[in-house]
Amino acid sequence: IPLPIRNKNQGRLRELRAERSRAQREAEALELRVASEVASARNRVVQSQRILDGYRVAVLPLGEESERALVGAYQQGQVPLFQVIQGQQQRLALESGALAASTAYAMALAELQTATGRNPRLALAAIPADQP
Repeated sequence: IPLPIRNKNQGRLRELRAERSRAQREAEALELRVASEVASARNRVVQSQRILDGYRVAVLPLGEESERALVGAYQQGQVPLFQVIQGQQQRLALESGALAASTAYAMALAELQTATGRNPRLALAAIPADQP
C-alpha cells in the first residue's frame, strides 16, 4: 500500500512534464511546417509573377506587333489570308497562355494569403450565416 506521505504525485508530475515537452515539440514542428508553407507559397507567387510579367512585357506585345504586320502585308497583297488567320491564331494562343499565367498567379496569391491567414474568403467563412 503506497503511503500518501511519500507519494508526492511524482508519477503525475513526470507525466505532465512529458506531456508539456511533447506539446512543445508539436508546436515547434507546426511552426516549421507553417513557415515552410508560407515560404513555398511566396516562391510560387514570385515565379508566377515573373511568368505573367514576361507575357505582359514581351510576349503579348510581340504577338500583337506580328499580327499587325501580317494584316498590313495582307492589305498590300504580300501575304495570303490564311497566313493572317494563322497569325491571329498564334496571338490568341499567346493570350490564352497569358490568361493561364494570370490564373496561376491569382491562385498562388490566394494560397499565400491563406498560408498567412490574410485570405478575405477565410474571414467571411468564419462569420456564421445567421449573423447580420
